[in-house]
Amino acid sequence: MENILLDDEFEYKTINNIKGLVFKINYPTIKIKNQPKIRKWIEFQKMERGNNGYVSYCKKCHLFFYFLNEKEEKETKNKCCDDYDFGKICNYCGEIYFDNSLCCLINGIIRALKITLFDEKYVFSDDIFDKIKLIPFIFIFIFSVSIIFGIFGNRRKTINNNIFSSFSDRDNCQIGTFFIIVLLLVLLHSLIFIVPLLILYLFFFIFILIQKCKKKNKNIESDFKY
Repeated sequence: MENILLDDEFEYKTINNIKGLVFKINYPTIKIKNQPKIRKWIEFQKMERGNNGYVSYCKKCHLFFYFLNEKEEKETKNKCCDDYDFGKICNYCGEIYFDNSLCCLINGIIRALKITLFDEKYVFSDDIFDKIKLIPFIFIFIFSVSIIFGIFGNRRKTINNNIFSSFSDRDNCQIGTFFIIVLLLVLLHSLIFIVPLLILYLFFFIFILIQKCKKKNKNIESDFKY
């Protein structure tokens, strides 16, 4: 890592030829874009690299990055450290969140819906997980689990001085108890909301058919051009 000081205002560490802003978050509820230094840095990054990027945060190295695409982020992460994932800025509360440490209730529910139903980009893929979700009762189970984790299990909590942790990071005994409770809640949730969940599954299935038809037509058009 190369440490660079720019204009005595921003401290940088360069990784993968990308300058990361050194900024340690001491408490998790900080509104990121309300911080003058970060706001000014984001404006500078947009002027330098364009407006189509996004901000990620490495909690282990205390670095903010401005990435243009996921490939750039993945390459930088591999050269940065062995932390699980980079944090993102929540569009609803403005705080930093991670996959296993979600900030607010709205973000938790929306992320659960995105990941369970269509993934982060609302795109249906051909991997085994998406195919299994087409089975009605497995869909209901996965949907119920994701909602419970989005509302409670993966909500941000400080554990062992880690401000970006969650209940699922507790010790083995508590985790075992937690998963038993989650399983019971999932069964209860599935029984109580069986009708609306089946209706939701129907919409999900129709969406998948539409996506598959669009993909098929796109492939046909591509072959026709050749």
